[in-house]
Amino acid sequence: MIIGLSIKQPGGKRMFLVDFIIAFSIAIIFVLILRALFGRRAPFGSIWILLLFLFLVTWAGGVWLVPFGPTLFGVAWLPFLVVGVFIAIILATTVPPESRQPMTVEEARAEETTATALAGLTVFFWITILLTIMAILFAYIT
Repeated sequence: MIIGLSIKQPGGKRMFLVDFIIAFSIAIIFVLILRALFGRRAPFGSIWILLLFLFLVTWAGGVWLVPFGPTLFGVAWLPFLVVGVFIAIILATTVPPESRQPMTVEEARAEETTATALAGLTVFFWITILLTIMAILFAYIT
């Protein structure tokens, strides 16, 4: 165990189902907030991809942070909330500004370059999802 990190509750084993429900609830709340604020411009475009990403990162962060704050069914839920808020804020900063209709040739070329860069990010996204799932599994196995 790394100093300062604890994956076990004071009473014993982690409670998988309660952790799952807390992380999923927090992720849904922040997905709804991001969609309400940014509409279709919300990160990842698809609400399901956004929910998957926010849920898994919130869950992984929540199980690896030192438990603190109030508990719900024996699980400290504040670490999940802190990670959820942090990730939602980071995702909110990635939202592109509203697009202007008139476009010059240079802007069209720049947009093509952006589309190519986003194709590279999809690989990064799925690697991040895989590593996050592995972190969650490792937290419950150990």
